[in-house]
Amino acid sequence: MELQCKVQNYEWGKLGLESTVARLLSTAHPDIVIDQSKPYAELWMGTHPNGPSVIIGRDVLLSDYIKDNVDAIGPDVRKKFGVAVPFLFKILSIRKALSVQAHPKKDHAEELHKNFPDMYKDPNHKPELAIALTPFEALCGFRPLNEIQYFLKNERTQTNLLYSLVQRLHTDFPGDVGCFSPYFMNYMLLRPGQAIFLKPNLPHAYLSGDCIECMACSDNVVRAGLTPKHIDVPTLVDMLDYSSYAQEQLLFTPQLEDGNSCIWRPPVPDFAVESGDCYNTQNRSSPSLIIVISGEGEVCDTEPIPAKPGVVIFLKASRQLTLTPIEDSHLEVYQAICNV
Repeated sequence: MELQCKVQNYEWGKLGLESTVARLLSTAHPDIVIDQSKPYAELWMGTHPNGPSVIIGRDVLLSDYIKDNVDAIGPDVRKKFGVAVPFLFKILSIRKALSVQAHPKKDHAEELHKNFPDMYKDPNHKPELAIALTPFEALCGFRPLNEIQYFLKNERTQTNLLYSLVQRLHTDFPGDVGCFSPYFMNYMLLRPGQAIFLKPNLPHAYLSGDCIECMACSDNVVRAGLTPKHIDVPTLVDMLDYSSYAQEQLLFTPQLEDGNSCIWRPPVPDFAVESGDCYNTQNRSSPSLIIVISGEGEVCDTEPIPAKPGVVIFLKASRQLTLTPIEDSHLEVYQAICNV
């Protein structure tokens, strides 16, 4: 089943067709006019109430379809998560930095939601996986202590990279204390295909670039800087993981599935992400959300669907999908599943 998915126009997003989100949207749905002055920040795929997907041709929310067709979720997922898709799949296109933030553990998320429902709207944790589609900048985790000490004493070193980054952040967020984050958080520049896993309580901030993102179905964020949104420093300070990490510890490596695909399996049951050039999906006990990133061809479930960049498919549990490229093309696709 093909889906129409929700675009989020957050002000930090890339503008017009500079955004991967906008380009995917315009290719999959040529009738949609892209506003070149408007930010296209995120594409949400899933059932979260802040951005629910709709089944094309039926004009039915995916969440409502699942409630009426519980077998689409499969018994393993229903047993663990109930009648729901427990993950949220996204494309992000970032023009300027997102907030310095972290996401609470599940029990802490439940507590925050109970006590402050207006600020923390989900009683769920939000571990995240980010896979770069373009060169992707992020701050992630605290640096080793000797690096923090060195950079605070010699802030104009490292070929002025960190100093230039601080200046860039200050231009977008003048006077914000978060501008100093690069001196004590790891600066990561991911190549396309590289990934980071953001476990609960790990401080991070996305800076620029485009990525695939998958997470538990939650929108909980505890922020401390680089944002005009609500900041909750006391909560963040109490919950943070203050461990020091070398950059190589933060890279999250996929496992090879076969000659055409690989899979990122984080240590949570909510989600995993598979990527391939062109392949037949495996028969899994989980429902899937699948997006075509590049190439042209055909997707065949019960009926054929033209495969082109931006097309999003919902695949029921225990079903397989055939992806066939046209001549002289290949299909690059990402598939989100439950990790059960």
